[in-house]
Amino acid sequence: MAKKVQSKPDAKAWASLPEALYRATSAALVHYSVKTVNSNASAGGVRLTLADRLELPYVSGRTWLATGASLAVDYTANAGKTATAVRQMRAVARGEIEDAPSSEVELIRALLAEVLHVPMAIGLEPVDARLRQILIPKTDAIGGYVSLTPLTAGGVCDVLLGRGGLLDTHNEARKTEVETNRVSIRRVHLGVGGANPQNVGALVRSMQLPLLAPAPRARSSLRSAFSIYHRGIRLPSLRTFVLALRTLRERNSDAGIARSDLRTREAQLEILRSLMATALTSGDEALQQLLDYEPSLPQEYAMGTGFEIISRSVRPAIRGLIDPRLRGPDWTAQLAELLVGQIEQTTITHQGERIAALPLDGSARAGLTSQLKELAR
Repeated sequence: MAKKVQSKPDAKAWASLPEALYRATSAALVHYSVKTVNSNASAGGVRLTLADRLELPYVSGRTWLATGASLAVDYTANAGKTATAVRQMRAVARGEIEDAPSSEVELIRALLAEVLHVPMAIGLEPVDARLRQILIPKTDAIGGYVSLTPLTAGGVCDVLLGRGGLLDTHNEARKTEVETNRVSIRRVHLGVGGANPQNVGALVRSMQLPLLAPAPRARSSLRSAFSIYHRGIRLPSLRTFVLALRTLRERNSDAGIARSDLRTREAQLEILRSLMATALTSGDEALQQLLDYEPSLPQEYAMGTGFEIISRSVRPAIRGLIDPRLRGPDWTAQLAELLVGQIEQTTITHQGERIAALPLDGSARAGLTSQLKELAR
């Protein structure tokens, strides 16, 4: 039995509306509406302008404006003919104006052009308690943190996921191409807006079917690069070198007092040279991972023609170990002290107890630090 093909509903007929309604509606249009986070929250949102454009390798409202493309705006509350006015304003923005009176089209175009130059934040004083808030560290903020409320730009979702958006284009091309390298993009349903999404906004349906990205695999190189960027790396195990230094000390001591002849010093220097080479190699390997994924990493602090490739929250010794460009005048001392600290933390089991594998008094510690500092240059 043949399936009954359901035809798509015709577009709604144009409804003439007064100029005052269009002006009042456009004045309150936003790029980010708090209703999309919690439909029970008080109406509010934020509108960007071209001055908010941001050149970064991320998809967001601000970066989308930086491409020179327009970004759809939405209402914050559906009252009276608001939804109809916004629907017709969107139709004009898309060029779907066959049945529209020319006078209304000209008015709408003028209002949309004005919106691009008038920033606005409405209903955010104070931020509704129903909205999620995240504390982000900020050194110059009172208490060391600022509170942020994440909002999604409905216009970005419309471009990517809406009718005729980039995802539709991708999927249609994948169907028609005999041989294709296009991946199959999965989606998942989110009940944004509840049973009456039109009460939340005109763009909310584009937010109901977001992309479903697989979780990163445990050995994902990109995941590892992000980890290195934000956390740095742990120094490689120095246990082999510490045990070698312990053995050297035991073989060249009389009654527990270490001898300091030329041969012993040269042997110790050779062990320390191998230890330093291992540490530097770990930094080189981490740097290569960061360089492989440099375009995907955060770009916060300019450096020459690029950006620093590791976060400033990472301790200076590790930052310099990974990227030689970030080595300050005290870096060799910082790295030497870090390595000596790890040497002192290396333990062995002796008579059932955990003891330091290479105990260091003040003089021995200073000498070891000095040697490692020279080897790090």
